[in-house]
Amino acid sequence: MTNDNMNNTVGNVSQNELDQTIHRYACPVCSTHIPITQKICPKCGTNLARGVTTDKLAEESGVTSTPSPIPQAREGRYKLGSSYFSPEMKLRIELPRQKKFIRLQFIPDKDLILGRLSHEEEAPENTLDLSSYEAFQLGVSRHHAAIRLRRHALELRDLVSSNGTYVNEQQLAPGEIYRLCSGDVVRLGRLQMILIFEP
Repeated sequence: MTNDNMNNTVGNVSQNELDQTIHRYACPVCSTHIPITQKICPKCGTNLARGVTTDKLAEESGVTSTPSPIPQAREGRYKLGSSYFSPEMKLRIELPRQKKFIRLQFIPDKDLILGRLSHEEEAPENTLDLSSYEAFQLGVSRHHAAIRLRRHALELRDLVSSNGTYVNEQQLAPGEIYRLCSGDVVRLGRLQMILIFEP
């Protein structure tokens, strides 16, 4: 096997097959796996351009939101649509425009700040510096958003960013907490990310 062939396969799966598996999400109505670029579900006709709603968590009053049904993945590498996230799991952040990904593990109840730093600054331990992913050009604030692992779920909140934080094209209000699901498309300003939960 040549080096070229080795670079294009992962565990006997071609890069094209891997891309097709990872860059999909489940329709929230019928659970059909759809490429992220498609705006209408071919099976049930659901308009996905408006985005799939993400559970909004109740504030500390003890009231919990009603969980939405979790689509069951019939194929693919990861179960999309689930909001369950344990401390042993990893978050894969895919950056389609840059054709790169970042893999993270979380410490419970500790914020991870998503933002950008200047060239002189060193990244604090709890900051994911997105500068090398065109963050400045795409409107990412220095302290744009935060993700926290809490009660077996990842919570995302906007930190009063200049250009907004969006989940499945729905803008988060500053300070509001949203429970993320595997397969959610998050946008910081114009920097798009696909979040995949890995076991």
